[in-house]
Amino acid sequence: MYLDYAAFEGNDEPLVWKKWGAKNKTFSLRIFFTDFLIAVYWPWMIAKKKSASGGAVALIRIGDKKVMFYAYAGGNTHSAEILPDGSIMAASSTGNFMTVFRVDTLRGPKGVYSKQGPLPNGHNVVWDRKRNVLWSASDRHLKSFIYNYNANYPDLKEKDSIILPETDSHDLFPDYDCQSLLLTGPKGLYRFSFRDKKIEKMQVTYLDIKSASTGLEGIR
Repeated sequence: MYLDYAAFEGNDEPLVWKKWGAKNKTFSLRIFFTDFLIAVYWPWMIAKKKSASGGAVALIRIGDKKVMFYAYAGGNTHSAEILPDGSIMAASSTGNFMTVFRVDTLRGPKGVYSKQGPLPNGHNVVWDRKRNVLWSASDRHLKSFIYNYNANYPDLKEKDSIILPETDSHDLFPDYDCQSLLLTGPKGLYRFSFRDKKIEKMQVTYLDIKSASTGLEGIR
């Protein structure tokens, strides 16, 4: 995917997205409601962001490739999720934290409200619309968080914590049947069932799996 010179309006530091190839690509890319996608970027992909570590999140309208919102989270941001009211949650591994942003398309990054919370080895965040919680595999625990539904001052509070079979979890992805979550890690692939809260190790031939997803044809 290429986003060529899509400027962010209302930004006191105009943002310009540059073309990139296989070497410089988005670290995380997710599509929402067919109209928008949310992307996590390494800083060297973004104009005027030259730091050696950290990351940014952006909300992009697919139709015209316009950047509707941009904010800088930092801390090697690995994943981002849209909450029910449009706020954005980002997970960052370096620094062990998550950041929730109030989305305001008329303000630049410096004027956007955000709040950080602890998330050890933060690599993933997934909103569960059926159970109204945010899930994240944080170090050795799968955690759920309750959202306060305050669009002006968004915040989350930890609800439950479930011990995982291993540490350093990487990707968390909702299963196609909406009844479970797929979790990747150094030693394999796991499925967490919402029904009985059990974690099952899947039969796969690879280790150090970074990402997994499901569809009509099964797990990919």
